[in-house]
Formats: sequence, structure tokens, C-alpha cells
Amino acid sequence: MGTRGYHSYRGRGSTGKKVLAIVLGVILVAAGAFLLLQNRYVVYDENGNAHWELPFGKNKDDGGTPMPDDVVIVREEPQRPQLTELHAQLLPENALRRDAQTVLSQHPDALVIDVKLRDGTVTYQTSVDGGQYVTVGDESSLENLRTLLQSDRWTVARISALADHAYAKARRDETALRREDGGLWYDYDSMCWLDPNKPETQQYLADLCAECASLGFDEILLDQFTYPTVGRLDRLLQPYYEHDRAQNLITREEAVGWMIELAVRLYLPYDVQAITLGGVDADGKPALCEMSRIILEATERFGEIRDLSVRITSQTPDDFLMQCAKLVLKGGGIPFFFNDDCFIPALANRGVAPEDARNYAPIGCVELTIPGKANSHAVSGWFNLLRVLELTLFGGCDPRTGERLLPESPDLAGISSWDELMRRLEQNIEYMASRMVYHCRREERNQRLFGSLPAFSLLTPSCLERGRDITDGGAEYNWHSICLLGVPDTADSLAVLKRQVFESRQLPAEVLLDALKHDFSGGEALRGQLLAGTPKYGNGDDETDRIAAELSRSFIALMDRWSEKGNRLFVHLFSFYNNVYFGEAVGAMPDGRRAGEPLAYSLSPHQGRDREGVTMLLRSLAKQPHREAGGASAAIIDLHPSLFEGSNGAGRFVALLRSALAMGVGQMQWNVVSAERLEQAKRDPEHYGNIPVRVAGYSQLFRLIPPEIQDHLIARTKHRA
Repeated sequence: MGTRGYHSYRGRGSTGKKVLAIVLGVILVAAGAFLLLQNRYVVYDENGNAHWELPFGKNKDDGGTPMPDDVVIVREEPQRPQLTELHAQLLPENALRRDAQTVLSQHPDALVIDVKLRDGTVTYQTSVDGGQYVTVGDESSLENLRTLLQSDRWTVARISALADHAYAKARRDETALRREDGGLWYDYDSMCWLDPNKPETQQYLADLCAECASLGFDEILLDQFTYPTVGRLDRLLQPYYEHDRAQNLITREEAVGWMIELAVRLYLPYDVQAITLGGVDADGKPALCEMSRIILEATERFGEIRDLSVRITSQTPDDFLMQCAKLVLKGGGIPFFFNDDCFIPALANRGVAPEDARNYAPIGCVELTIPGKANSHAVSGWFNLLRVLELTLFGGCDPRTGERLLPESPDLAGISSWDELMRRLEQNIEYMASRMVYHCRREERNQRLFGSLPAFSLLTPSCLERGRDITDGGAEYNWHSICLLGVPDTADSLAVLKRQVFESRQLPAEVLLDALKHDFSGGEALRGQLLAGTPKYGNGDDETDRIAAELSRSFIALMDRWSEKGNRLFVHLFSFYNNVYFGEAVGAMPDGRRAGEPLAYSLSPHQGRDREGVTMLLRSLAKQPHREAGGASAAIIDLHPSLFEGSNGAGRFVALLRSALAMGVGQMQWNVVSAERLEQAKRDPEHYGNIPVRVAGYSQLFRLIPPEIQDHLIARTKHRA
């Protein structure tokens, strides 16, 4: 079911139900109105109290006369305002082209007016610089708007902030969001977006907000602005669903329809608005409920990419897992699964109260947070483990440039034993990691000094209790997520060095270094020996898997050792798609990997090397320290569609999922797609343009993925058994 057909699920509807969708949307985007303007227009007085100084609220004639020393300031606490229930109605996009009195007669309460649409259209005749780039309303639309604003209705201006095709195209150099290759970034609807870091983008949106305020809007909502975590939506909505069902105010089918409506309103083609289902409550009791199933069903009917995660355990009932399986088998890697038996202990063992650890939810891709209680810097640092091994093998120098990047030490030919190699590697990891952590702390200090976040602080109760900004220790929990990349590749290389260089002595170190320095030019036979002569991670080999687990565990222990009270360093065994770009910085390696080749994705095996079947792959994954990764661990498991042919395909997937849970695998993302189909999609994107795939903690249409990442996805093993 695509977006065009969602109206058929609206049910009978009512004003009250329409309020639900609007209110939910308001909750999710309200923070955006603060975030855009806070750095420019939030001012702190000498007592540390924050207030707004917007350009439209300043008195330009005020010369700033100093206050006499003997003035006594008496501060009276304002009376608490009386709240009035409003039933807001979102007006259609053409509302300002209709007679204002007719609109008022049809909408007797509060009005939500689309001021700027996703395509960049401003719906009234604006005077803001930049309006010449959009299709604006005529003079009558402005008059109709003034009539609506002069009425006794509460009026809300909704602005599509960053989704703005017209302005981004017209001022591409000054405003447009771009891909890694420098081209314009397009979403699923072929729309361009504005880059929030560019000054002209900021100025344009600030000026538009100022104009809306001067026109007389009571409230401004910035939509399409940020990527919030929706959190555990099933638990949030379940009490309201139970109440409305008991009062016969809604049917189950109507509830499904409203969740589709919400999905439409939250829809972003690059979707990181993380919704979490299932798990346990604060007391450790199962939290799976009817809304869990309703939201899952709505996601399936919606038919577009959603960022949906499911928290499961060995006790999760089969019927829910079967419902998840049917969605996974459609392709796209949705939902993705978090093993509570791994991540609750990982958080609880690192200072998070058990009842809070049980309430964790992912944000963005797979990063963990405690909703409403944590300042979980995601992500603070990226650590390329394979790059450190490369520098260690060449005595601390880059083999391509000769530049020294580590303290002077012997190269591989001067290292006499396996134990000495591991000792030097550990020293170099600590050396490079110390510099990464230094920069994390420095950025944290700069944010505290120059980048306070009043909106986030208002939504974090402990900040209000402590009277401190979330950047200044206001949150109950503060941690940095440090992403460790290249564990599988490093383990593969170390296994080769251990067996072929130090144990059997069949491979002289000098010969290997020369081959690596020249990217195996003229050394294909040697490369074949490296690729096939030693088992690789992902095939259940105990020794290689043990090396991989020790690498992860050692880095976690290092970050634990360096953690400060109230500000911890949580290791995140996750690469995002940086495995492709970080691989470009690493030359040829002892595992047979060529220079510039992508690293393995997160904890998944290096692409194409897991050849012993999915069961052996799961065994390798299970040996990783998932219960110690406070930032979460991640793996994508690619499965060929033929594995699930027949009437019981969903049942076979559930059995596989339960096996992974029993083994202790942490976070799992499942891609059900064939390499052949992806190759067709790359050759002919016009005819295969709507294939969704799991990329790197998020899902995307294959045709919208950069070519180098497409190649990486094609190369990954598609398990058949």
C-alpha cells in the first residue's frame, strides 16, 4: 500500500480523531521550532536565565541604556494560565485560495495553515527574500490569510523547513543538501532538501518565521526539520487505544488507519524517525500489546520505508514474530530486531538503572538512548581498527605516503612473535584512541559553552529539576557512542599473520610487506594463498572468531577505563555506511583485501567471505561481546529469497530468528534479496527503481544509493541455507 491510497483507511473519523493526528505531529516537530532559532536568538542574562530575542521582537531604537546601580528588580511569578482544549484542523493546501469567511464557517476552532510546502511553495504572497524562487499565492491569498489571522481562531503556521525543492534548486550552491559525490541529494519524491548548516538556509527560514509572527500567527511549527526518535510508540498509545475501545469510540480497523495516517505525515524517504515496538516494561514484564500489532500491520499496509525496530526475547510469542517475518520477507530490512537479553544488561552494567535500561529505545539507526533521560551523543567518534593495524605493520608510517602517524616502532619484519605484534597493536590502538576521545571531550566542551539546547532540555525532566542545560550535565545519563569499525577485517588479517607468519613461518614478513605496499601487483598467487589459506570470520572458525571477539572486548574495556563519572564512553559495534569510505583510507592487508576495498559492515563478515552457511555466520556473530556494547552492536544478514519459498517461508524465518536469539546475537537486520536482482536494478534503475534494501542501519530504495555502496551490497553473501 503506497501513500496515494492511505485515505481509504481513515474510517468514519471525527473531529476528535483528527486532533490525534495533529497533536502527534505537533509533539514530534515542536522541538524543531526551538532548534532552528536557538543558536541565533537565545540570549542568556547574567543569572543564566534564557530568553528569546527574535529579530521581529527587537526595538531597533533601543540604545541599550545601562540600568542604574540602585534599581531594585522585583520579579513576580506570573499566574499559571488556564488551559483551554482546542480542536485543531489542518486546512487543505488550497485553503488560502478560498473565501476566508467560508473557511471560518467550516472550521470553528483552531486552524493549522500550510505556509510552506515540501516542494518549496509558499501559499501566500510573501515578501521574504527568496520568495521569487517559489510559486507563491497571489494578493488575494494574502488578504484571505489576514482575515483568518484577524479572527478569534487560534492559528498555527506549518512550515516545511528543510524539504524545499524550489529554493534548493534555485540556490543550489548556497542552500542545497548534497550527496557525498557533490551532486544534489534527492528524496523518494525526487525533491531536493536544504542544508541546515548553510547560513542562507538558516536566514531564509528565520525570515519566514519572523514574517509569520508579524502577520499574527499564534504558533509556528517547523515540519520536515529534524529526525526525532518517536520512541516506544506502542506503549505510549496503548492506554488511549484501550480507553477509546472501551467507549466504542474507535474500531481496531480505524486504529490501523490512524497509524497509516501518522506514517504518511511522518514520512521521509530517508527515514530515521525511529519507532520501537515490544520489549519489556520497567519491571521486566513483557510490554508487547495490541498497539504493537496494530503499528506493525499499519507499516505493512503503508508499503513505504519506515524506520521500525522491534525489541524481542526468547519469550516473544510466535504470532508476533510471524507478523514481523511477513514484513521482513517483503524486502527492505524492516523491522530490525534488538535482543533485550543483550542490551538491557549492557546498559545496566554501565551505570544505567535497571528500570531505565529496560526502557531503552534506538535513535537514528541502531544507537541506543533512554527516552527523556539521556544525552546520548550519537555518534561522537569513529575508530578505524584496520587502519591502526596497517600502520602497526609498517612501523607507524603510511605505506603509500611515508608519513609518520604513530610513534616510531619496528615494522612487521622486526617483530619477533605473535605476542609482540598484539602488544604493539594494543599500544597503537590506545595511542590513536586517546586522540579520538580528546576530540570528543573538546566538542562536548564547545557545545556546553556555545551550543546550548533549550528545546532538548525542556523535554528532559532532570534538566528542569537540576536547572541545567542538557549539554551541561542536566540529563540523568550522559555518554558518548564510539563506533568501532573494521573488527571482522582486522580479525581476518591477524588470523593470517598468526598462522602463516608466526606459527608455520611459511610466509616471510618481508615478502608480505612488499606485496601489501604494491597492492599485490604481480602477486596474485600470494593473494590467493592469503584468501584461502586461513579461515575467515563468519564461518564459525573458533580461532578467527576468538580474535575478533577479543578485539571488540579489548576496545570496550579501554573505553570503560577512560570513562568519567557521569559521562561514559559506550562502544558501538556499528559502521553505518562509513565502512565503504573508511575502507578507502586503508591499503592492501594480509587477509587478501585490496587497497581501498570497503571494510565489512559492522559485525557482519567481509563481503563474500561467509561461505559456510547462515548457521555458521550466526555462530561467529554470537561470539561477539553484545552484552558489553552499551552503544549497541549491529549486523546485516543477507538471505536469498529462495530460502523462504513455499507456504511456510515465514515459519522458517522465525526459526532462524529464534536460533539467533538463543545464541545471543545482539542487533539483527535481515535483507531478503538476490544479488541478481540488485545487479538488474543497477543496470536498469527505471524498471527496477522501487527495490528497498537494508543499507547500513537504515533502509533505502536501491536506485537512490551511491554506486560504490550499491556494489558493496551486491558483493555481500546472499545465504541460501
